[in-house]
Amino acid sequence: MNPDNNQTNDTEETILTLTRQNQELLKANNELLNTINRREIRQFWFKVVWYMILLGVPLFAYYYLYNAFLGNFTGGDAQSNLNMQMLQEALKLYQGQ
Repeated sequence: MNPDNNQTNDTEETILTLTRQNQELLKANNELLNTINRREIRQFWFKVVWYMILLGVPLFAYYYLYNAFLGNFTGGDAQSNLNMQMLQEALKLYQGQ
């Protein structure tokens, strides 16, 4: 009965050892998955901010810089209407010479 009992103990020890190794591997795997998840979340928000910058800068430049500059010549307000009239008079004087 002793050899059979010895074999059972070895099998149980092997199972316990393998179970402990499996738990260690599971913990390491879980840590890696959490790290990957955190990186993916950061990468997502970085892309969102990056695309907002890529789209926002040209729109900002158009509405606040380019449009304001062209508004002086296209009649955006009363002052620009006066500027346009002055430019038209200057062109007439130039063409008349």
